[in-house]
Amino acid sequence: MFQTLYNILRQQRIEIPIIQRDYAQGRENKVYLRERLLGKMIKALQDKSGKDTLSLDFVYGTNEHGAMWPLDGQQRLTTLWLLHWYLAVRTNNLASAEGWLSQFTYETRTTSRDFCKSLCNMDTEAFNQSGMKLVDFIKDQTWFYSKYKQDPTIQGMLRTLGGTNITNSENVDIQDGIEEFLADDNNCSEYWERLLADDCPIYFLFKDMKDENLPLSDDLYIKMNARGKQLTDFENFKADLIGYAPNEDKPNEKLFNHKTASLIDNEWTDVFWKEASSKGIFKVDDIYYKFLRRYFLDRLIATTSRNVQETQQINLYQDLYKGKENYDGLKGYGEVLTSETINSLEKLFARWNGAKIAPYWEETDVFAFIPEYVVKETGKDDEPTVVEVSSISQKQRAVFHAVCCYFEYNEIFNKEQFEQWMRFVWNVVENSSLNNEEAMIGAIRLFEELRPQSDNILQFLASDEKIRSSFAAKQVEEERFKAKLLCGKNREEWLKLIREAEEMQFFKGNIACLLRYDSKEFVEDIECFKVKLLHASTYFDDKEVRKEYALSLTKALIRIAHHWEQLVEQYIYDTSADAWKEKILHSTNPNYYKEVHTLLTADNLDELDFISIEDRERDWVKSANHIKMLFAESKFLEEEPYYRYGKIVSNGSEWRLHWTAGVLTFFPYRRNYAYCFDWIDTDSNYSFRRNIMLSHPNIEVDSDVNSCNQGIFWNWRVYFNYNGNSFMWGYDNIIYLLNRINEPKKRDSNHKNERDDKYFCIHMNELPDISQQGLLIRLTHLAEEASM
Repeated sequence: MFQTLYNILRQQRIEIPIIQRDYAQGRENKVYLRERLLGKMIKALQDKSGKDTLSLDFVYGTNEHGAMWPLDGQQRLTTLWLLHWYLAVRTNNLASAEGWLSQFTYETRTTSRDFCKSLCNMDTEAFNQSGMKLVDFIKDQTWFYSKYKQDPTIQGMLRTLGGTNITNSENVDIQDGIEEFLADDNNCSEYWERLLADDCPIYFLFKDMKDENLPLSDDLYIKMNARGKQLTDFENFKADLIGYAPNEDKPNEKLFNHKTASLIDNEWTDVFWKEASSKGIFKVDDIYYKFLRRYFLDRLIATTSRNVQETQQINLYQDLYKGKENYDGLKGYGEVLTSETINSLEKLFARWNGAKIAPYWEETDVFAFIPEYVVKETGKDDEPTVVEVSSISQKQRAVFHAVCCYFEYNEIFNKEQFEQWMRFVWNVVENSSLNNEEAMIGAIRLFEELRPQSDNILQFLASDEKIRSSFAAKQVEEERFKAKLLCGKNREEWLKLIREAEEMQFFKGNIACLLRYDSKEFVEDIECFKVKLLHASTYFDDKEVRKEYALSLTKALIRIAHHWEQLVEQYIYDTSADAWKEKILHSTNPNYYKEVHTLLTADNLDELDFISIEDRERDWVKSANHIKMLFAESKFLEEEPYYRYGKIVSNGSEWRLHWTAGVLTFFPYRRNYAYCFDWIDTDSNYSFRRNIMLSHPNIEVDSDVNSCNQGIFWNWRVYFNYNGNSFMWGYDNIIYLLNRINEPKKRDSNHKNERDDKYFCIHMNELPDISQQGLLIRLTHLAEEASM
């Protein structure tokens, strides 16, 4: 059955559904399409004979809830509606036609819907008397908001109404706007009457898809309209959000009312538009979608009563944290899609002021609270080519939630309070090994618990009120002690000192080593703090121990170490910030508290007294102290030939002291060379006397690969000659007779022994008290046995 727009709108609404694209016929590059379609429409109205009619063909859709929902044909209907509206304006009939013209509306964007409504209430007399062009007049109205410039449907409508200045190949303006066709036409009243007549020359045929039993599949729109484009994940996500009803039994009770639904397309969009447009990128969907996913994930973590492991198993958690960002529906979102969540989002967007979010010790390292488009290269005409949206680390997820907590909770932004809150936040995330999911969840829940204290965090930390969360307990303990100092009687002096210490990039907020003596307890000693801060500023720079203090600090630490285990760890020889800060200065192991206090209060590192390791239950203590003395007092760590394969004390050093096959070795990780030490305690069952034995004047050691000094031989194996024969003493404490090509000489069936050894060798572990002369005799016997 033929339909006219006027007849339908008098009976029911026409609502362009969210699944539809924006008004594409109004795009700038559709100039010839508008010229042809508008030309045909106006020609049909101008023909008084009624012969030149225009059929707009089929419009497919559904009739639901008292409205027509066109699935295909919305472009033609919008252009036709604009023609009706324009003629109502020109003929001063808008007031009488407002009731049925306002029945046409857009659901794709709330801005489009509000714009259509405002058009229907425009003052036509004022326009007709103004002498202005129609589009200029519309943009000059108080109800025309700047956000309308971001809505492609509104921009398309304005082009269809006013046309463009685009010319053809003959430099003649192309008529592609209604006003361009009719501005000087005096017959608009006649055209208006024909549009409202029963025999209106412009009509279409409506097909109700439910009545026609046509399938309503998700991709039907694409199949029916080849000019269409598939909706983005965010457009689908947004559409489902606006239409979301928490109670399936009450589908009309939407979570988003008209006001909050409008916020999604207007005020909230403005936040992302400001970010994107500042970089010359005029789209927001990707960063908007990314932001909401981040927000909902943090909201889920912060509000669920599940423990960490249970939280990680939630499907929504898996989707938002680990899943692909392809949108496939709101299933599972019910837990976070609550009125409380929407209320919090409203507060966040209303109060967010674009504050700079960066660690206070490195203000150039700004964290993008609003996701950014990452531009890696430029396209044609230097236009930006967007590669991706900025990613987010686990630390940043926790910071993101802390920022949300502040703006959602506090109605008025206070710069000082916000900086105090963020200083606490950065100190916690930087100094709490926040490098896995469990830690991230713990941090988010800590900040959620402290949300009500975000405007007075310093005073709260200084109080004795309990914090339930155990996350980052050590750092929180430090923050509470510092807060007490900053709220105490010497707060002005402490404020200056603590801020100076915290802002050292080496410390990045963790200054526990400056606040304790030789135990885990913090002490209020301002003079001691000053001395330690002075020395710390001298020894450490942003990334490591300063080069001029690397050796002296390392040797001083070895000199005053009181446990053998302290010398075994490789970070003792590593001068990087991570090694010293995390493993030594701020170690949770109390064994280092005494050493750190001594180092940072000493005026001269080289004059620190040597401390012997005392452990009467261990019979190798004398040897351990010999090694300790060698490292601390000699040139072993700093001069050739000792570091021929790389410096030992350096940034990132991987050297370590370790037991290997019963031998104490010092070696760089994953390398095939090492220093092997003698034990000097000859009464010990653990004695390893390779170096002492090989110092006999009749033994010739291969100096190209080995060197002996102060009880050390270079490398795992020592090659030497005695009495015309070649031998190798390995780290397994076995001496092998070598053949002509310097390989262990094999035994054959004529030379089998009781041990059934495969090679000619001496097992030195079985001869703990052998002398140098005894060794020479056994070497001679081994060579004679092999020659028989």
